[in-house]
Amino acid sequence: MLCDKCQSDVRTAYGVEVLALDMERVTGERLGVNTLKRLLGRIADDRSPRETTLNIIANYLGFPDWEVLQLFEQQRAKASVFSTVYRELRTTHFDEGNLLEITYLPNRRVVLRSLGQGRFEVAVSENSKLASGDQLSLPIVVDGFPLIAHEVVRNGELLGTFTAGREQGIKFKILTDTSVS
Repeated sequence: MLCDKCQSDVRTAYGVEVLALDMERVTGERLGVNTLKRLLGRIADDRSPRETTLNIIANYLGFPDWEVLQLFEQQRAKASVFSTVYRELRTTHFDEGNLLEITYLPNRRVVLRSLGQGRFEVAVSENSKLASGDQLSLPIVVDGFPLIAHEVVRNGELLGTFTAGREQGIKFKILTDTSVS
């Protein structure tokens, strides 16, 4: 995932330097080249990485924290086969005002209006625990995987993380009509 994100081979010293610079550019946080080399197994070290270091890596990859990245990877590993192509949407580049429809079993539908930079407001909620007007952070949406929404806020109160479609995943669709029904 790191190679794909920074478009450099992190198995080389130069690639790790490119990664460190790109991580700082994207997250605003600096990780040392040697720290990254230790994490990537290029420098022998028995120490466990700090949680803040892992969270910076997760943020760089578009996830709110390391725990969510691990959950995403676990779900992907369960369903992974070589012939599968996953349809995903990285929402940080989703234009403000655009609508995203999420459906999942049993008979649940949520329409989200983009506030920009991976933030959304619930425009329509049918049979879901999310309510119209809720605001949330959603860095990535992947067909067939659970929806993991972060920092759900309702009426000014932080509710925490919301997961939908745990068993069978979700389906998403970008709505071309900006009216909500």
